[in-house]
Amino acid sequence: MSGLYDCTTCDICGAESDDLARWVPADHVMPLDRYRRDLAAALGEEDIAQEYDFIQFCLGHFREIPIAEAKAAWKGRDRTAT
Repeated sequence: MSGLYDCTTCDICGAESDDLARWVPADHVMPLDRYRRDLAAALGEEDIAQEYDFIQFCLGHFREIPIAEAKAAWKGRDRTAT
């Protein structure tokens, strides 16, 4: 994606729009597998990286928040939900 004046242009297909992407700081964006492993390691629970609920949590957060914030969010989530 590239910025062009006040619109966003897809570098792959050339599409232009004002809202093709949600811009986030790139300093914490990483591939899902690495995010999942790093978060599990930060939690001290490497085995959790293969659990369905944890994978779903990571899918919902890996582009949004860095590991430190995800760690707090995982620990603070409502564990009574099934």
